[in-house]
Amino acid sequence: MVTIPLPDLAKDITIISLLVGIFTCMAVIQNLKKALHIEKHKRTVPLLAIKISDYEGCFLLKNTSQCPAKNIRVQDINITVDYDFKKDITLTFPSIPDLNPDEEKPLIYQAYDGRHKIPPEKNKEFFALLSNQTFSWNFHYSNLEGIPFTAIIEQTKNQFHLKETRATKEI
Repeated sequence: MVTIPLPDLAKDITIISLLVGIFTCMAVIQNLKKALHIEKHKRTVPLLAIKISDYEGCFLLKNTSQCPAKNIRVQDINITVDYDFKKDITLTFPSIPDLNPDEEKPLIYQAYDGRHKIPPEKNKEFFALLSNQTFSWNFHYSNLEGIPFTAIIEQTKNQFHLKETRATKEI
């Protein structure tokens, strides 16, 4: 076997080039691992979002992930509205059996003034007041595997921000 002697500078350049190539490959592998983790997360964690439907005069709940959400429950919301005077109102919501990826459903609520049910025909009037309020929405739901999740969406004057989505038991 014949070996060709390389000058020391050429050997150093070759070693440095190989090290740069190795570190570049390691960085690409790390980025691919992160992307894979995000894609796996999208398939197992339902992500919810809220938007306002001015046409229907209601809030819409949308599943923005690739994973269906099941047994969605909205925690009651206690809020003070300024309805010519300050009024403490409680909003209750029926549960939603399922919400498929990219599907949206209206969040139908029943408003209570203390123990008194506010007639549903007043909901349109309340909706205008509610859409400009600041409060948090708390959702409890599960994915197809039955893993329970909690999501908190903050509403600030017609703007919605997903504050947190977390599993309520170990995944």
